[in-house]
Amino acid sequence: MTSRSPLEPWPAAWRIDDADDRWSRTRGLLGTRSIDRRHGLWLPVRSVHTVGMRYPLDLVWLDRRRAVVRVDEHVRPGRVRWCRAADGGVVEVAAGSGRSLARDLGARHGGHALRPCDSHGMMGAW
Repeated sequence: MTSRSPLEPWPAAWRIDDADDRWSRTRGLLGTRSIDRRHGLWLPVRSVHTVGMRYPLDLVWLDRRRAVVRVDEHVRPGRVRWCRAADGGVVEVAAGSGRSLARDLGARHGGHALRPCDSHGMMGAW
């Protein structure tokens, strides 16, 4: 997996920031009170946690061509999610906007079919 977002640019209606260094990946969206509906954070990882978050997120998992692998919706604080098939990373977006990003990404790639990751990659609160 590369340390840069898999393809450029992101869909025009979206502002997706790259968490492409150790500090930005470690911090992620921690400390933020909310995220705008068309804003997201791309992380070059196959697992994330929401420990310390103040609000739920949608997670849009990508393959290396930026095709959507899976969308996890309304992931509450204190959770862990992973997806082995997401070799293109994950985009964290506001809860309720993951399907919209997936649709916009799918439209650019001529549609897509979500593929299963390992056993849904979820755990309860720590």
